[in-house]
Amino acid sequence: MFVFLNVQRPPFNDIRVRRALNYAVDRKRATVLAGGALLAQPTCQLIPPTIPGYKPYCPYTINPDKSGDWTAPDLAKAHALIAASKTKGQSVVVWTFSDFHSDAVYLVGLLKQLGYRARLHYVPDLNGYFDALAKNPSAQAGMFGWFGGTRAVDTFSTVGCRFGSANPAHYCNPRIDVQVARLTNEQPSPAASKLAATIDRELVDQAPWVPLFNPRLADLTSARVGNYQDSPYGYALLDQMWVR
Repeated sequence: MFVFLNVQRPPFNDIRVRRALNYAVDRKRATVLAGGALLAQPTCQLIPPTIPGYKPYCPYTINPDKSGDWTAPDLAKAHALIAASKTKGQSVVVWTFSDFHSDAVYLVGLLKQLGYRARLHYVPDLNGYFDALAKNPSAQAGMFGWFGGTRAVDTFSTVGCRFGSANPAHYCNPRIDVQVARLTNEQPSPAASKLAATIDRELVDQAPWVPLFNPRLADLTSARVGNYQDSPYGYALLDQMWVR
């Protein structure tokens, strides 16, 4: 799950503000709102651990280290970046839908704590939410997410230079687009995995998103079940299973 930040609109057209929000957000709290550690894992990245090219990386935490783990928010750094940006007092509207209403309420409160005049824009219906985002490309920030991707390029397409509902952050970096095109041609291969990790790190540093957590989906099976296989789309491959 992510929060998109519209890089074409103040205050998020300033990279210091985008990074500040990444430093300030409490990803542990986000996982609690998602149902706890069994259902969600904090992340600072676009690529999830299940996709080739994933290499742990999290600069937006207290005392970042080579493990790439998020440990706690760094509010001091966040406040320093916002002070340097001189954007305190600006208005921010956070979009959300029913599934992530609590997360967005928390985010609004955090933005107020950081000095912004923040409020919520709530669209109850999921489909109506994404339709509304497509019709309102000026939305400043909001909840966004997906699952089921099997390649890093599926994730990177959400920050390509084609504006629209698929890229609500409106982030565009032609150099990274060239890298993504190259990745598309090279996958799957060891070189492609290394390139995917490089692109992921570059995008994390540019902060067009605030990654919150990766969902964890648990399936329970009987001891009588064998050859259980999950698909990347969230359902079991029933034709591959057998039962004693």
